[in-house]
Amino acid sequence: MAATTADQSGRVVLIALDGSDQSTYAFETYLKSLKYPDDVVLLVTCKELSKVEKLKTEEETKKAMLKPYGDKLQEVGIKFKPLILVSQNPGYSIVNTAQAENAGLIVMGSRGHGKLRRTLVGSCSDYVINHTSAIPVVVCRQGS
Repeated sequence: MAATTADQSGRVVLIALDGSDQSTYAFETYLKSLKYPDDVVLLVTCKELSKVEKLKTEEETKKAMLKPYGDKLQEVGIKFKPLILVSQNPGYSIVNTAQAENAGLIVMGSRGHGKLRRTLVGSCSDYVINHTSAIPVVVCRQGS
């Protein structure tokens, strides 16, 4: 997978991916409607910190999950960098990574679990929206 160099020009776009249909839809929405030729895309996925004994295996799984997205970006000539974050809170890690990498846009899917589930469990997209006042967030939800 070809990654970007430290010298990047253009807008930095963080795309959060978890292997779900919704995150794939968000990626496809970026390609169809949001991409600029000089974008640098951060392909971001998270693995749970609590699974320390499985980190190596999970890292290989996450790399394999990101590969088709990187391949597609390479096909259309978009620079990218895959990032696997280790965290208990993916939303927090996405926000911090976007800020640290000076992202100009965050693109992510939403599973649309609804108000009750968001209140009880927490929603990654809801967290990101409410903690990134300086970075636009595009949340893509695929129709049924």
